[in-house]
Amino acid sequence: MQYSIYFKRFHFLNTLLFILCIAGIAVQSLRQAGVDWWVIFSISGYSSVTVIFFLCVYLFAIFRSVHSFIEPDIEHPVTCLKIYKVIYCFTPTLGFLTGVCAQIGLEEELALKAIIINSAMGSFVVTMLFWVLLDPLITIMESYTPASKASRNARIEKAKAEKEKVINQRKQLLEDLAIKEKAERQEQKLLLDNSADELSDLILSGVRGSAGASHPEIINLGVKAWQLGGLKCMRLLRDMAWEKCNQKGLRPGIIDEVDYWWDGIGDWRASSL
Repeated sequence: MQYSIYFKRFHFLNTLLFILCIAGIAVQSLRQAGVDWWVIFSISGYSSVTVIFFLCVYLFAIFRSVHSFIEPDIEHPVTCLKIYKVIYCFTPTLGFLTGVCAQIGLEEELALKAIIINSAMGSFVVTMLFWVLLDPLITIMESYTPASKASRNARIEKAKAEKEKVINQRKQLLEDLAIKEKAERQEQKLLLDNSADELSDLILSGVRGSAGASHPEIINLGVKAWQLGGLKCMRLLRDMAWEKCNQKGLRPGIIDEVDYWWDGIGDWRASSL
């Protein structure tokens, strides 16, 4: 693992070489087709944005890793070898050198332009063969080895167990919170029982409109509930008061004005009509 940063750096440099070779081949092809230089520069201006974007995504996957979990070397007995990583990182360079050697073998009189084009073509062909064809094939083949299968299955089972553990912990936490909230609600009901009696009596007494909004006892009951548990306790007190009103024989025609009476106490706001 201590060599991984060097592999990434060399891979980055060789990736840039590979892109330059592709660009050189594309420019040479366009020139042979009779395209003027100003057209080539215009095309490269737009295409370079796309190339840079995908290069940044690719380099992010290499240097920062798309997945936070790194598979163990036992699952990749071939591709995790240092010699394989070296060959993989230097593939564009090896292809470039292959093109140079091929040009030297074909031509006695060396031309710089021919060397550059053939080297770029060699880098392109070798890199595509190794990165696109051979590397995925080797990765698939090594995944079917017994050791790789056993390691992958163990890793999947471990991840599944850890996930189930987290889910169970969350369920237990929710259950504990529900029990705690239920106990807290019961405690608040006991503390608000007398207040609910008082508020129900005030509702049944005929207090209406602005008289209720300025009634000191009604305001004090709302403030007490707010101090005890905020809006939740205020709603609980109102519901308990109306339950007691029903038990005491609520007269028809009485409208719930508690919402209006408590407007402005704490965070309580009256519902808009």
